Amino acid sequence: MLKRLALTWALILIPLKGVGAQTDKSYYCIQLLSSKEITERERELFKELNREFKGVRLEKIGRYYTLRIGFWKEIGEARRALNRLRKKGFKGAFLRKCYYLPKRWVLPKQTEKPRPSPKRRVRENPKEQERISQLIESLLKENTKREVGEEGGREVKFPESRKEGKKEKGVEFSFGTSVNRELSKSYSFTALYYRGAGLRLIRSGDKTELGVAIRELSKEFWLKDTLLLKLGILRRENPLESWSPLSAEALGDFVDKKLSLSASYQAFRNYENQIDLKGLLSLRGGLTYHFSNSSGVELTYLYDRFTKERELPFSTGSRFNLKGWSGSFSAFASVRGSSYLLRLGGKVKDLNLNFFTDSSLSMPPQSKGELYTDGKTPFFALDPMNLTGAEFKLSLKEFSLSSSLYGVNGKGKTILIGKRKLKSRGRFAGVSLFLKYSLTSPRKKLSLGGGLFFPGNAFEERKPKAGGYLDVKVSW
Repeated sequence: MLKRLALTWALILIPLKGVGAQTDKSYYCIQLLSSKEITERERELFKELNREFKGVRLEKIGRYYTLRIGFWKEIGEARRALNRLRKKGFKGAFLRKCYYLPKRWVLPKQTEKPRPSPKRRVRENPKEQERISQLIESLLKENTKREVGEEGGREVKFPESRKEGKKEKGVEFSFGTSVNRELSKSYSFTALYYRGAGLRLIRSGDKTELGVAIRELSKEFWLKDTLLLKLGILRRENPLESWSPLSAEALGDFVDKKLSLSASYQAFRNYENQIDLKGLLSLRGGLTYHFSNSSGVELTYLYDRFTKERELPFSTGSRFNLKGWSGSFSAFASVRGSSYLLRLGGKVKDLNLNFFTDSSLSMPPQSKGELYTDGKTPFFALDPMNLTGAEFKLSLKEFSLSSSLYGVNGKGKTILIGKRKLKSRGRFAGVSLFLKYSLTSPRKKLSLGGGLFFPGNAFEERKPKAGGYLDVKVSW
């Protein structure tokens, strides 16, 4: 009996000896990537990192295997390690708070003793470093890019990795079409990109245009351990924005708290957007606070306006956005004067549910630049202004099915469809159904979908609207 107790305590204390951390206490760590399965490449990368860094482990958290490094008490030490990892190619690595829980470790196994950090930094062989860089890049391209919390995950956007010391081609060819019966037009494009910038040929109706399309081209500069400066063309995406302007951004990253200030200006016609946003000026400030690894709140202030007068069916000016999340539940609010948009969302396994209500707040011009949004009636550009509704989306491997139900907040209210303004004739706007199929490989992506919109008594014309799209991308 005494031998068994001694063996049990020995197995518990062995992992503690290697990293000097205490069970169930919170530390700073670095998260590199996460995946739904472990392959030989993850195991190989674990071994390579374990030679140079302390506290390398592969944890099983919910459905995901997550690669993390370190248990630091001071943010400065963690930030220096993060900078070293980014130079190796982990451009999407980030700091977070995490717990020392050996029971979740897949690698190293609980019966294994973690390697201590070497007293001297390991000399890097150029050929070996190139091999590791290629391994890192292939993993970051194929693995699901998620920020995994202690009990789940939430989507985040990661920049693509770049191999250190070697330029990559980064060429992408894409083409697509969207059949829009609501506008009695079809929309098609052909594009050739090189590392985020390229040319895009657009054909809409009888009109054909060729122009420059830029997604993101930027540089990052870290000042000390907590201040990040970004300069260039930055991609903006959240529930109310999606555009790529010339931008300057300062981000104070204190792990639990993030402060951001940015100024943006759309100096040219960007053909990544369906409409011309040239001359749009935007100022933004934000504060993000994480209560835990899976909950937090974000407050932002946005001011936008066109430097020249434009006749557009949406408004600009000052707006406050407030977002909060806890696990798989999220809430979002946007307020401009007496107008507002409220949205509640949650996820149960593969089912996403969203409820929203809008009081006279037209979507800002940034979001109008999207040709189509994921599974939300891309062929029927119905703005949520003056609408209340519910949306659901069911994802099953490569397929996703979504449906929305829309009601009008009052008879005679203004409804936006594309760039047209209509007066509602009743309280029921309609129902939409949409089916999407996506097939993704490291260098190819195919996405297609289609659906129906059944107008309600808010519209004079009640005939169902049909539409769909095809989008193909090839990279090399």
